[in-house]
Amino acid sequence: MPSVTQLAYVLAVHKNGHFGRAAAELGVSQPTLSSQVQKVEAELGVTLFDRLSKPIALTDQGRRLIDLARAVVNAHDELIDAAGATSTEPAGPFSLGIITTLAPYVLPWF
Repeated sequence: MPSVTQLAYVLAVHKNGHFGRAAAELGVSQPTLSSQVQKVEAELGVTLFDRLSKPIALTDQGRRLIDLARAVVNAHDELIDAAGATSTEPAGPFSLGIITTLAPYVLPWF
């Protein structure tokens, strides 16, 4: 099964219509992106992109699967956001009031 990262790579190629631009957007090398997309295609047993067209276009199989890939990536992002919302870590601004005579002794701890 493809990883969420690999599916995000597929979505980026679809969005940009170009492996190089998608790689730049994702901050990975073009060969890395290309090999990961090829792994997804091998795992699923389909060809997702017509690499001969300019810009790169989805195949019929790719069009059927792209919305599912988007749903998986979006669900993953929602899961991460929800987990962060329930964090026990303090969130929000932190204010500290201190008199000037103590500030040089206390503030270095922060």
